[in-house]
Amino acid sequence: MIVRPILAGFAIVLSVPLSVAAQAPAAVEIAVNPGSIDTTLGQTERVEVVVTNTSSGPVGTLAVHIDITDPAGESSVDPEDWTPTLTQEVGGLEPGESRSVIWSVQPISNGTFSMYAVALVSGSVDVAVSNAVTVRVASRRTLNPEGILPVAVASPIVVGTLLILNLRRSSALRRGRKA
Repeated sequence: MIVRPILAGFAIVLSVPLSVAAQAPAAVEIAVNPGSIDTTLGQTERVEVVVTNTSSGPVGTLAVHIDITDPAGESSVDPEDWTPTLTQEVGGLEPGESRSVIWSVQPISNGTFSMYAVALVSGSVDVAVSNAVTVRVASRRTLNPEGILPVAVASPIVVGTLLILNLRRSSALRRGRKA
């Protein structure tokens, strides 16, 4: 009587490692290029993330996500303000296969930041994390931001001229009525 439950328990214990081994995630490496970025506030930079299947088996669909943080904690960073797409699907990878994903990143505040990427295999809880890239953003001071200077100078001149012409015209009309 006792033998049956023990044998059933033993069979369950033996079957667990086999099912876990069948679902073990493949090894994935992820790297961000370039290794560091020096840019100016508002400048758009191209960032490449390379995902490589380093295992002997295929890898299912991968999702790659980038994140930007201020390691000094001096400013709040909202990555959605730097790039409209934080996560991109890579698809599956065969053994030894690599795939690149490109992001356009535009810093919105100056300072020194860290950018990194993570890859997650669909249906897995394991995450591959890339190298951290240092992003140094210099502030940009300009007398003519976004080409607005001509408009800012010309608008008051045009409006003032139109007001003066309108006043002269109405003054001439009043004088004409009196005569």
